[in-house]
Amino acid sequence: MINGGLNLGALIDAFEEQAKWGGEGTHVTFDFGGLAPEGLCSYRGYYEDLAMMFTSEQAFGEDNHTVGAMFKTLKDAVGEYFTGWKGGEYKASRESTVWVAQNGETGSTVITGIRRGDDDYIVVIETAYEEH
Repeated sequence: MINGGLNLGALIDAFEEQAKWGGEGTHVTFDFGGLAPEGLCSYRGYYEDLAMMFTSEQAFGEDNHTVGAMFKTLKDAVGEYFTGWKGGEYKASRESTVWVAQNGETGSTVITGIRRGDDDYIVVIETAYEEH
């Protein structure tokens, strides 16, 4: 974990809790720009870390933007090899830090938690700026 950023294991646990709560079909969005998560890749800033990519497509109505889909994506990433931007294979573990960035890009956004939205039909991925 980098300062306030969560690692893959903590995210898996958080999404598992949301799924147990009965929210497997609940839609997921980031806390900025109405963006939805769109899978994982190697983070360009630190190839051994992961980046959660995002899409500007609305999270609503998309099966791949649900708590259940994100839980499966995160869980399946443990032990998977991701290719670094300039090559090399990096094996993800529960200890891998997860940033928010598009494939091949860096940034300073880390995931700090997830929470239920005010209306209970959305789960919000909370983020923060992390200097590196």
